[in-house]
Amino acid sequence: MRLSGAVEQACCIVILLAHPDLRSPVTNQSLARQMGVSPTYITKVTRKLVTAQLITSARGAGGGFRLARASTELTLWDIVAAVEGTESFVQYQGVAERMFARQADDSKIKRGEVSILGAFDRAQARWAETLQSVTLHDIIRELMNNG
Repeated sequence: MRLSGAVEQACCIVILLAHPDLRSPVTNQSLARQMGVSPTYITKVTRKLVTAQLITSARGAGGGFRLARASTELTLWDIVAAVEGTESFVQYQGVAERMFARQADDSKIKRGEVSILGAFDRAQARWAETLQSVTLHDIIRELMNNG
């Protein structure tokens, strides 16, 4: 599995918004400038974070983004899920069924498919559990200690 660059950018955005010295909301323009990417692209990332209720957005003068919850309640999984979604790593397409239909009975094909898909599902569950165990607070604490 490969995550898009938007995940890294989303992580940087929420880390910035969690900074204890941050006094006012941060705009898309400011984020784009600091990250060296286009404001249009940052808008797509921040929209996903707002939709997932990880950050809040305020329009107008003095508007911008803030964290929607405490850094202790926000995990890496929340960020990945907001940006990439939560679909299964593997999407069943029935290839084995079509490919081996003449060479094996249906029950063997089905057992093989279930075995393969089950292995991917277990791997994805472990991956999600690992990301759910790391909070934004953990990351910030590590950054401060290694600063």
